[in-house]
Amino acid sequence: MLQEDSQLVAVADWGVRMKRSTDSLPAQRYNEYLRLLKQVDGQVATRDEGKHANPSIMIWGWGFAGHTKHLGICWLDEKPTNQGVTLDGYHGPGSYGHAIITYRHLETNWYLWTDL
Repeated sequence: MLQEDSQLVAVADWGVRMKRSTDSLPAQRYNEYLRLLKQVDGQVATRDEGKHANPSIMIWGWGFAGHTKHLGICWLDEKPTNQGVTLDGYHGPGSYGHAIITYRHLETNWYLWTDL
């Protein structure tokens, strides 16, 4: 679904963010996203530009404003250069407004990601 909905940026129980304010997501499609997010205990589904759009599901987030930390799962077309063997105990060098994301390979093109 994230690959098909090319005008979508993010979707969660708080609503939908689209590329253009004139774009919309049908209610039935929005409800399907919410059902699937609930099924996997996901909080937000996002997509980028491109053929596969690097679909991602944030499964955990904590903090406020510029101090928020996240954990998610995503599909990447290209192998990221910033990978770790494990995310256990990882605390990146990011600072206010400059989160640094690291990845852990799962299988094929699936990765866990965090900016902890």
